[in-house]
Amino acid sequence: MIGGCQNIFGSARAWKYSSLPMTESQVSSQNRTGTVVLACALALVVGASIHFALQSHHRGVELVDVHARLQQTTAQLQDANARLSQAQGRIAQLQTLAERSHRLPVTTMVGRARDGSGYDLRIQSRAPHILEVGVVIFPKVGVIKSYSYILNPWASHVLEKLGSRDRIQITSEGFDPIVVTLPL
Repeated sequence: MIGGCQNIFGSARAWKYSSLPMTESQVSSQNRTGTVVLACALALVVGASIHFALQSHHRGVELVDVHARLQQTTAQLQDANARLSQAQGRIAQLQTLAERSHRLPVTTMVGRARDGSGYDLRIQSRAPHILEVGVVIFPKVGVIKSYSYILNPWASHVLEKLGSRDRIQITSEGFDPIVVTLPL
């Protein structure tokens, strides 16, 4: 169709520049040529409009599809973030519980010795069952001493006449050790 339109344009130009008078058939042919040219132009405009409308519709459908996928992905991300927050909360609770389960169930209190010659260390059991503890005394000066005690539930034991700056380590199987450093 386009090639045909170009041929008509070419012949129309030839008539325009011709110095000879046109015959009636040439005038009729020229009128048909104008109509054909107009029809070709209209066909091109309509075809281009349809083409752009289809492309625009196709792109619109693609945009709607992309937007729907984006909303779905956003919802999935929000759901995953919520589940992650819940999991982190549970992990924090379990870590606290795990730390407590490894913490030796005793309390310690440091006081001055009765005769004023050092310090006493009271070890109080907080366990509802018998607890076997090991005690190692690392004196600032002198020999390291090691003891083992059995503490009844909620009972206490006092280590007497400890020196200033001595370090005492209290241990029991299955628990983290406790280290107490005495003051000056």
